[in-house]
Amino acid sequence: MQCSKAGVLCVLALFLLVEGRTEEPPEGKYLATADVEEDQGEDQGDSVIQNQPTLRELLSSPPWIKKIVFKRSGNYTTFRTGELNDSDSDVEYPVDLGYEGALQPLGFYLRHLANSNIYLRRITPEKELVFENPKKGSEFIVGESKEHYWSLSPGHSRLSFSYKDPKLGGNPENSRQSLASWQRRILIEFRRFGLEHMGRCDLKWAGRNQFSGISEKLGAISGKIVARDDQERPMQLHYWPDSNLDDVVKVRYKYHTIGTIPRMFAIEGALKGKPRKVLTNFIEHIEVGIDELNPQGYNPTDFRQNIGPLKGLVVTSNTVRYSVDQRGHWKKVDDSPHSLDDLRDSGNSPSYGWALLVFCLFCLSALVIVEKRRRNKKTNT
Repeated sequence: MQCSKAGVLCVLALFLLVEGRTEEPPEGKYLATADVEEDQGEDQGDSVIQNQPTLRELLSSPPWIKKIVFKRSGNYTTFRTGELNDSDSDVEYPVDLGYEGALQPLGFYLRHLANSNIYLRRITPEKELVFENPKKGSEFIVGESKEHYWSLSPGHSRLSFSYKDPKLGGNPENSRQSLASWQRRILIEFRRFGLEHMGRCDLKWAGRNQFSGISEKLGAISGKIVARDDQERPMQLHYWPDSNLDDVVKVRYKYHTIGTIPRMFAIEGALKGKPRKVLTNFIEHIEVGIDELNPQGYNPTDFRQNIGPLKGLVVTSNTVRYSVDQRGHWKKVDDSPHSLDDLRDSGNSPSYGWALLVFCLFCLSALVIVEKRRRNKKTNT
């Protein structure tokens, strides 16, 4: 480790108890705020929306997301059935995957809602899925702040985190950082509203329907909107790499009665001329724009409230995982691959008495902050 354990624990107290949200987020692409509220009309799926960007604006400039609740096709992912029963094969997840999340310039969070593959316990001989879902509000969450990558286990009694700063053990191969990158990618792909397979791309529009650009994954691409509804909202678009005109990706959209943000988009395409599976995505709630309440990203304390003491704390530093007990003692954690059970709480785990440790560290950290402010004030004068 490149820092003392006492130093890391000291910063941990700040991480858990101090919210230093004074800096403004960097400038970036920003569209508008779109607050989606449930309609009280006959169609319960309708939305009342104000100041909402058009789909064309969303495609041209993928927005920051203040909050989103959405579902993705289970066929986005596969899992090994051998983890759950006697047979062992890769199969597509048979139900939609539900999430809640946010994506901002300095951080994100992604909550796995009920019936996620994380909570799948077994498959019966009749192919029935048996889940062990946590209570609502205490689901598995992965997040990022300006300073940290972190995750809360189902039940929120275990916290795992790592720092970004290399001086504090930050490393791209740290388990929390690699997990965060994978989870953040879900949000990044989703906010492309069907153009996820091309990656980043600066779209240039020619007229109302034609577009082109140089994409991150496919190189030069071209595309067009091929159908609109009676409100002139795009219902279907096609795009393809200029290097292979046969690899056409088709995206279909559905909307609420009112509004310009799709409530569903389905992606169907070809890969080297062969059909590709259909990926269907549903948006249940979305608010786009900068989250002024969380300019520094998201911390576990934003989600973990009034549910008792932690039962476990794991810190990853320079790719090594350590568990920290209530006395501040560190112990290396087995580095074997994670199973789904590693993400679940153990009912036999003792509750740690963190209060005294965190209180002492908080006082020490507060002294550091006061001294730093005193020096800054002296320098400015």
